[in-house]
Amino acid sequence: MQTEFIPREDQGLFHVDLALKEGARLEVTDRVAGRVGEIVREIGGDEVAAVYARAGVDPARLANIGDPTGPNRATLSVALAGGERRSVPQLVEAIDRQLAEIPELEVKYQLHETALEGVMGEQAAPVQVEITGDDLDVLRALCDELAARLEGVESVYNITTSFQGGRPELDLRLREDAVVATGLTVGTIVQALERRLSGQVIGELAKDQRSRDIRVGFERVDLRELPGLRLDAPDGAILALGDLSDPQIVAGPREILREDQRRVGRVVGYLAEGAVLGEAIAQIQQIVASMELPYGYRLELGGEERERQASFANLQFALILSVVLVYMVMASLFESLLHPFTVMLTVPLAGVGVAWAFWAAGEPLSVMAYIGIIMLGGIAVNDSIVLVDRINQLRAQLPTVREAVLQGAQDRMRPILMTTATTILALAPMVLGFGEGAGLRAPMAIAVIGGLATSTVVALVVIPVVYETIERLRGRLA
Repeated sequence: MQTEFIPREDQGLFHVDLALKEGARLEVTDRVAGRVGEIVREIGGDEVAAVYARAGVDPARLANIGDPTGPNRATLSVALAGGERRSVPQLVEAIDRQLAEIPELEVKYQLHETALEGVMGEQAAPVQVEITGDDLDVLRALCDELAARLEGVESVYNITTSFQGGRPELDLRLREDAVVATGLTVGTIVQALERRLSGQVIGELAKDQRSRDIRVGFERVDLRELPGLRLDAPDGAILALGDLSDPQIVAGPREILREDQRRVGRVVGYLAEGAVLGEAIAQIQQIVASMELPYGYRLELGGEERERQASFANLQFALILSVVLVYMVMASLFESLLHPFTVMLTVPLAGVGVAWAFWAAGEPLSVMAYIGIIMLGGIAVNDSIVLVDRINQLRAQLPTVREAVLQGAQDRMRPILMTTATTILALAPMVLGFGEGAGLRAPMAIAVIGGLATSTVVALVVIPVVYETIERLRGRLA
C-alpha cells in the first residue's frame, strides 16, 4: 500500500517564477512577464480565470531570505476557473513546453497541491532531499549531481536546488605570499575596499533634533577598474588590488541553510500527475543509495516524507493508547478480563477491511486515513459490545452457552446491520467527494467504511465462535 502525508487536491492556483539574466532592466523583465502572461492565457483559454504579474522587487518576499528578488525577476500568479478543466500539473506541462523556447529565461513553478497549505503556512515542494556537509562547493556539486539523476524519475518534475537563482558575486582570491610580503592583513584590505566603494563617514550633521552622518564618496568603480584600485601598504608603498588578488565573478548561493550548525544543500521537486509520494520516495531512495558521498557528508530525505514519518509515529502511539483505553472501559463494563479480549478481536480484523478498502479505491494511506483508523478503534467495537452484552444476559435464562450465543446473535443481528448501514450511508458523501476540500476528507471516510464492513461480519460470525470457545476453555480449566 502506498503512503503520503496529506491527500493532494487541485487547488486551482499556481505560480510561475521567471528569472532573466542578472543585470536585466526592470522594463525588459516587465515585457517578458507580460508575454508569458499572454502565453498562459492562450494555452489555458477559458480554463484560466485570471493572471496577476509582479515584476521587480516583491515586498512580500523581503522577509524570506530564501526567495530571490530583484529587477530581473517576476512572478505570475495564475488562478484557474471552476468546473471541468485540465489539472494544474497538466496545464503546467503544456505551458512549460512553450516557455522552454524563450532564450535566457529560467522558469520555475510553485504548485498549491494540498488544502492545508494555507493553514500550515507551508508552500514548500513535497519532495525534498537534503545533503549535509561543510564545504559549499562540494554541496553545490552534489546537489547538481543529484538533481541531474532525479530528472530521470518520471514521478518527479520541476526539480531545483537551493544553489540555483543566486546572484553573481566578486570573489577576491588573495595571494597569501604577496599579502604577507607587503605587511597588509585581510582586515586592512577589507577596510580599504569598503572606504573606496562605500565612502567614508567624516562627521555628523545635527538638524531638527536629528543627527545624520556626513559621508564622502568616491567615483563609482567599474569591474574592469577594480584590479587597479589603490591600496596603501604600511611601509608607504602604493599597491594595486590586482597585485594581491585574482578577482573572479562567481555565482553566489541563493541561501545558506544550516542544520545542527552544519551547512545543508537542498534538492526539491514536485510530484507528477497521478504520482504518489510513497512511490516517488522509493525511486529516490534507490538513486540516493547509488550515490557516493565524500567523508563527512550525509544525505537524507526531508519535506513531506519526514513529516509523514513523524506523524505516522505519533498516530501509531495514539492508536495503541485508544485501544488500551477501550479495553479498560470494557473490562469495567463486563467485570471480566477475558470478554474484552473477545470484543477487541474486531479491531485487527477491521484493519483487514481498511487495507482492502484502500486497495480497491486506489488511495494511498495518509495522515487523514490514519485518523479514520483511530476513530475506527472506538466505532468497530460497538457492535461486538452489544452482542456480548446480550449473550451475557441470556446465559442466566438459557441452559447452555451454545443456545445463549445463537439466540444473542439472532436478537442483535438486525440492530447491528442497521447501525452499520446508517453509518456507512452517512459517510458515503465524503467518499464521493462533494464540496470544497473533499479530497482531504475522503481517506478518513474510506477507512471507517472499510473497517465497519469487516467488523460487522466479525461481530456476527467470529465473535460468537470465539465467545463460545473461551467459555468452553474456562469450563475445562475450572
